[in-house]
Amino acid sequence: MSTVELLTIEQIKARHAALLASVGDEQAFRRRAEDYQLSADELATMTELEELEWLVAQAQ
Repeated sequence: MSTVELLTIEQIKARHAALLASVGDEQAFRRRAEDYQLSADELATMTELEELEWLVAQAQ
C-alpha cells in the first residue's frame, strides 16, 4: 500500500536539493540514467527526482 505525502513547494524543493546532493555529479548521474546504468537504488532516486521536478513544474 502506498503512502501519500502532502508537501509544500518549499519542502519539494528541499527534498529535490537533498537528492541531488546525494548523487554527486548530477550530469554524470543523468547520463548514466539515460544509458540505463543505474542500480535499483539509483533508479529509485532518479524516479523521485523526476517526480519532484514534475510537481514543481505543475505548481508554476
